[in-house]
Amino acid sequence: MQGSDATICENSVFTVSSATALNYSSLLWTTSGDGVLSNETTLTPTYTPDLDETGDVTLTLTVYGNAPCGTAVDAMVIHIMPAVSADAGSDATSVKGRITTSAELRLRNSSPLMDYFGNRNVQQ
Repeated sequence: MQGSDATICENSVFTVSSATALNYSSLLWTTSGDGVLSNETTLTPTYTPDLDETGDVTLTLTVYGNAPCGTAVDAMVIHIMPAVSADAGSDATSVKGRITTSAELRLRNSSPLMDYFGNRNVQQ
C-alpha cells in the first residue's frame, strides 16, 4: 500500500510518490507530526514540517475498501534530519604585523571537521 520510509532535511517538504491502493472507495492519510499534511485524500500527499521540526514523523494511510470489504492500514516514516549550520565565531580585529587566530568554530550536522591546517577529526 504505502511507499518506503524517507529521509529529508529540516525545513524541506516531502511528497509521497510510491504509495498504491487497489479496490477502494476512499483513502485518508494522517500524521504524527506537528507539520501540515496536504492532499491527504490522494495517494500523493505532501508533508510540510513545522518550523525547526526534526526527528521521525509517521504518515499513516487508511484505505476504505469497496463494500463489503473492510479497511486496510499501513504507515511510513519520514526521518527529518537537522539542517547543517556553521558558526565561525566572533569577528576579530587584527593589528598589522600580528597574527590573529580564532579559537571558535562550530559546525552542526556535518561530516568530519577539518581545522585551519587540514587536520581531520577536530572536536565538535
